[in-house]
Amino acid sequence: MRARGTRAARPSRAVRTSWIDYAGIAGIVRAGRRPGDGIVYSAVDQRLWHVDAGVEYYLRGEPRPRDILAGRTAEDRDDLWTYDCSAPAACLDAADADRVRLVAVVPRGTPVDPFTALLPSTAEELRARYHVVRGTAVAGAYVSLLERGPTPPGTACGGNGRTPERRWAPRGEDRCAAGDRAGGPA
Repeated sequence: MRARGTRAARPSRAVRTSWIDYAGIAGIVRAGRRPGDGIVYSAVDQRLWHVDAGVEYYLRGEPRPRDILAGRTAEDRDDLWTYDCSAPAACLDAADADRVRLVAVVPRGTPVDPFTALLPSTAEELRARYHVVRGTAVAGAYVSLLERGPTPPGTACGGNGRTPERRWAPRGEDRCAAGDRAGGPA
């Protein structure tokens, strides 16, 4: 029992309601955002975990990158989910973004290739237009920065432009050789 008029002790740690760190993803996007940046979310798991809504929540009131593969929004469809563009090539060309954040839901560990979280046709179109500069792991997700253009030959992010030559670091930021130009957040 506690004395009358005193408060019960409360835990000092915030209660986590998801295994995905939405605030962490938003922090990565916020730290390196530039005008005109785009964002792409992983295909199936994104809908299950509403990663787009979670990231938008933590970026509310701030400039946000445009979801360049979003078709009709959930509000337009009177639904819970935004559906991806049915023609990824056309949507990517229309977006004309020089940089794209690829947010992949990762249940455990880190991806060997961040593009595997996408539908094959979408991954192929992104690979044809962008290369991975760096990636950062947070709880439940991996956020990659993509820049326009093919993968530079011989870089740590994939000499053949299709798959990385090495595994991504299990925690924290993993900079590719060609991407570590400025030394600061992207």
